[in-house]
Amino acid sequence: MKSNVDIGIEEIKPVNNLFHDLLKLNYKLVFLYLNLLNAEL
Repeated sequence: MKSNVDIGIEEIKPVNNLFHDLLKLNYKLVFLYLNLLNAEL
């Protein structure tokens, strides 16, 4: 039988993965945006 802590950790994991993917996506978008700004200057 799993403890509440184990269940809590399993529920948090997918959220952390999603958050991590969003951060990576944001980094890519910011990088592209900066490249566009540099290209215009």
